[in-house]
Amino acid sequence: MADATETPDAASASPTVSPPAPTPTPESTPAQTPYEAQDFDAARAGWRELLTEENRAALAEMLPAYVEEENFYVLLSMTSEELESMEEEVTALARQALETGISNDNVDTVKRDIVNVATDELRLGADQREFLLLVVNNDVYPNEVLDERATQAAKDQAAAVEPMMIQKGQNIVLKGNPVTAEQYEMLRELGLLSGETTFTRPYYALTLYIALCFVLYILFLAIFNRKLLSDRKKVAILCILTALAYVTTALAQMLALHLYPIFLFVILGAVLLSPKNALIYSVFLSLLLMSVTTNGHELLSHDSLWLLLTMLMGSFFGIYVLKDMRYRSRLILAGLIAAVPGVVIEHLLWVYDIVNMQQMFTNMAMVAGSGLLCGIASIGVLPIIENAFKLTTPTKLLELSDPNHPLTKRLMVEAPGTYHHSMLVANLAEAACNAVGGFSLLARVGAYFHDVGKLANPQYFKENQRNNVNPHDGLSPGESSRILRQHVTDGVEMMKKHKMPKELITITAEHHGNSLTGYFYAQAKNDGGEVDVRDFRYDGIPPTTKEGAIIMLADIVEAAVRSLDNPGREEIEGTVKRLIRERYDEGQLDNAPLNRSDLNKIAEAFTNLFAGVYHSRIKYPEIKIHGASDDDNIL
Repeated sequence: MADATETPDAASASPTVSPPAPTPTPESTPAQTPYEAQDFDAARAGWRELLTEENRAALAEMLPAYVEEENFYVLLSMTSEELESMEEEVTALARQALETGISNDNVDTVKRDIVNVATDELRLGADQREFLLLVVNNDVYPNEVLDERATQAAKDQAAAVEPMMIQKGQNIVLKGNPVTAEQYEMLRELGLLSGETTFTRPYYALTLYIALCFVLYILFLAIFNRKLLSDRKKVAILCILTALAYVTTALAQMLALHLYPIFLFVILGAVLLSPKNALIYSVFLSLLLMSVTTNGHELLSHDSLWLLLTMLMGSFFGIYVLKDMRYRSRLILAGLIAAVPGVVIEHLLWVYDIVNMQQMFTNMAMVAGSGLLCGIASIGVLPIIENAFKLTTPTKLLELSDPNHPLTKRLMVEAPGTYHHSMLVANLAEAACNAVGGFSLLARVGAYFHDVGKLANPQYFKENQRNNVNPHDGLSPGESSRILRQHVTDGVEMMKKHKMPKELITITAEHHGNSLTGYFYAQAKNDGGEVDVRDFRYDGIPPTTKEGAIIMLADIVEAAVRSLDNPGREEIEGTVKRLIRERYDEGQLDNAPLNRSDLNKIAEAFTNLFAGVYHSRIKYPEIKIHGASDDDNIL
């Protein structure tokens, strides 16, 4: 090794300490019986009073200069066996460290490890540990010192060597001929010697570790989340996020150890996939990126475990913030919250004397900066991925919930009754989704647009009719039914024209399922003649998602309860349960992932919301304002 000089004998771990017994004097030491001498306890002796000035001077002369008078009492309180055990343990640890090599870069770590290991092995007290730390800090120092002249000479010598090119098919050594040192070196460099390989153990272990991480993650998805594993689009996103996370983390490690790009990719995973999916992904990603943060070595070292804790806990905190995302600003908040565990861990490292205060504040700043930058970066990266993969994410839904969306503005102006109905359905759907664990934001935005097809013929729907003018009075039941059923098809076409997400289009297409337009079907039967039920049935299929089924129920319940005359809670509850039971009996909920318990929770959520809207109110008395006249015609 050209750039280091080994000097194993340049350091010693601990001086041999055999403190002299204090010289007794008649004035200082009372006479002892044999029993008293036998029971003497050195640890409990009052050495401050027993030691004379001559004793202190003798000890100071015998011990190294850095051992102060306060340390005398620590030594004297230890037995000879304890001192010998300390000397042997520390000497062995120091010798081992010297054989491995102590440089200026790792000397502090080596000293700290020697003291910690010796303290644990010997079960030293606080005062004894402080004394040991004093000895190690003063007697252990680097034995690998950069020799600039030798290093430069080696560089010059290497630069002067002409490269040797070995052509394909060229013989390096022939069978039966003696092998020269130069040929042996060529065979070794090419990895052609028996028992040797250019693929060294650390890199083999690193490859094995990375492969194990991927296998475990894929197995988990195959067992517990096969739906995600079968979604090619989301699998592609996972692959891209993982590759980018590995590369950016490797680049970040070139700048500083305490930069954590993982927070960016966990935030993206939580928004693009779902917070639940992001939880297990963050575990996989944290384990995988340990191989980068430790440079492929010491995967099970103390430093790597601290890094793993920072990445895991930070990811969990960030995901928790995004479990109910309503505003883009929560992305920045998620990044900052993700940095909190890292900041706390850096403080703990200082408490345990692993880093100094300056390092602690520097590392804290880097961790906090990582969280902030990751949160800001996620705002810019998300739209790119959303548009590339056409995903329906919370941020995309938040954009669509803007009242200034063209379709929403048309509903306000052209079909105000339908707009008001859609807002009420949105409130009902959101409350029900929260009760059964659905995607409440998707349900709310889906409810905003579920009846957008009524814009084609707004006057044919009761909520938009004014002055008791009903266009259906002049139409046959079949024609009226066709117009009503057409609003689903018109809505799907409008939403496709505005490039709405597939999930919202599906909700619109399925929000009536294949149910009957019951009023006009009954009217046609009352009119007599042959009636084909298919002319009165919607062309869709029953809802296939939890959110779609909830919107179907909210849609019919809102219209029915609104028609009641000053209903009480019991009447509302009875109406809600009856309508849900009818849809269930018709088979409209067969394709939705809802069970009976969910339906009860939905009914309760609907009832509670309606009870708040239709609560009883105080009737205010007419108050005559002084000076006002009944003849004033202000309104």
